[in-house]
Amino acid sequence: MEVTPLLVYGDNLEECHKFCELLIDNAGSSEFTFLSNEGTSTLPTYVFEHKNSLKIGLRICGRYKDWEQNSRPSIGHEAPDIIVTKLNEKEQEIFSTEFNEAISAGNNAWQRYPRVSQAARKKIPFVYTVPITDAEIYDGELRSFRHPNIIFQIAQLILMAEESTPSLTFYTDSPWYNQALNKGKAASNVFFTDWPQKYSRFVFSIISKSIGIKTHISEEIIRYGLRNMLLSINEFISDFKILEDHSFHENIDDTINVFIDYINNNIEKNRLYDEIDFLNGFKKETVIKKACFYNKTSSTSSKFKDEIQPKIKYKKSRNKKEFENFARFWGIEGIDGDEMTKKEMLSFIKEPENAQKIPLSYCKNNMVGFIYNTSKFTNILKDAYALNEEIDELNDLESLLFLPIAGYVQDTGGPAFSRPDKGLVRLINDVFYERISDNALVILYSELIPSDWKQKLSSAFNETDEYPTNNLFRELSLFSDYVISDKHEELMVIENED
Repeated sequence: MEVTPLLVYGDNLEECHKFCELLIDNAGSSEFTFLSNEGTSTLPTYVFEHKNSLKIGLRICGRYKDWEQNSRPSIGHEAPDIIVTKLNEKEQEIFSTEFNEAISAGNNAWQRYPRVSQAARKKIPFVYTVPITDAEIYDGELRSFRHPNIIFQIAQLILMAEESTPSLTFYTDSPWYNQALNKGKAASNVFFTDWPQKYSRFVFSIISKSIGIKTHISEEIIRYGLRNMLLSINEFISDFKILEDHSFHENIDDTINVFIDYINNNIEKNRLYDEIDFLNGFKKETVIKKACFYNKTSSTSSKFKDEIQPKIKYKKSRNKKEFENFARFWGIEGIDGDEMTKKEMLSFIKEPENAQKIPLSYCKNNMVGFIYNTSKFTNILKDAYALNEEIDELNDLESLLFLPIAGYVQDTGGPAFSRPDKGLVRLINDVFYERISDNALVILYSELIPSDWKQKLSSAFNETDEYPTNNLFRELSLFSDYVISDKHEELMVIENED
């Protein structure tokens, strides 16, 4: 019987072999069985047979960069670890995945996020794998335990709501699990030891559909992924202040059922949003009601650190007089340190009509700010920077999504880039843009921003293989409206047609 070829491309050859060997080892959990290797040892073709006798061959094609641009698959500018494609078809990509072996910094998932988002926008099912927990080790000493940053999984749920395409996280084994569990740094109800079997069944169900076998993409596995994601979010929801009143475990089955109906095209998007409450949690009204005050910390020398941050950051350490002055600076009247306790002052500021006058955030110590008092904020920027009159148009905006970004590092292999920060730009865009504000402002406050930063940012619109941009500037060109270089005291208005 003829074998239907499917091609496996990867970031490197090792990832390709890892992916295929994972499927070989766990094919027994699906409707496929592994038959043989029909290729060479370095570039094999692994042949599998479906129970109805249809055969497929997973042919390892190796690294993306070893192929001409018009001959390799793509889900966008960011290449994931693996893309599986059909042969000689225009819309050939059928599955994509990213393997993450560590969560040591807590935010390195950000750098991978564009790959997840791009796949969803192209309606390509995606699985992101990450350890259920990890540990930070320094000089042989255990410093702390880490759990996956749940904003990643929240963003995936939003992507599924927007694109009706599965985008799942599978949690993988970790030798630190039991120790982390005792410290409250691991999701306690999540299934992870059987992830290889579930992963393989999911991939094979996508393959089945792509070669014409009548089947839904495995509902059982989508339920497995959604349940684990929701359980993990629920466990660490306190990290995400605007959702901390939600209890996902109380309605998790209903939430999963609605998502499954939506992915299977049984219900419309508006009903999905109506029935899943937390999807509506990323709006101005929610943020203001929760009043999580902006509290970013910064150690990088800059005008942002010295002149802007002290005026926009809420600090618990402020005494009553300082707290009163902070509130009045932002236009909150009626607060009296002589007549009110600090707790009463805090409650007063949290009232919605007052809260929206000061910078807010979705999470404590986070670098994202929601600015509704744009006039006051614009004056702060004008006091700090010698900007031209273009800054005045910020006065007229109803709100701003504000991201101060320090991370701009030199990369000896090419243009300078910032891995976590460039991913954060798209992540925050997908979660909050248009729900919180139609305008995004970024301040780049690293000393490493080059003098020709405007030209580099402009060139990101016309990126080619021959003239690549850096990863951070690409994301800024796509998802920001205004960019300020702290070092050069310059503002650039992004004219993005999209």
